[in-house]
Amino acid sequence: MSSAGNGTPPHLAGELFKMMADIDIVHVPYRGGGPAMADLLGGQVQVMFSNLPADEYVASGKLRALAVTTAVRATTMPNVPTVGDFISGYEASGV
Repeated sequence: MSSAGNGTPPHLAGELFKMMADIDIVHVPYRGGGPAMADLLGGQVQVMFSNLPADEYVASGKLRALAVTTAVRATTMPNVPTVGDFISGYEASGV
């Protein structure tokens, strides 16, 4: 699981997900969202919690959006579920 760095909102959203889903995934902190996204696109990491817009990558098929962390679906990706659809009570706004 990549993020923009230790203690950033995306990192905390990922840690909340790990705790609520009761799973163990390795956090790989980066020095910013750009390098984390580059390694996600390059296949160096398998999942990313990000506050970077990924709509264009999803639309082009370069990435698959699994879910959004907000309480409601994103207007830009209405077919992508929220994490809360699968893990009751999960919400991480501002990620």
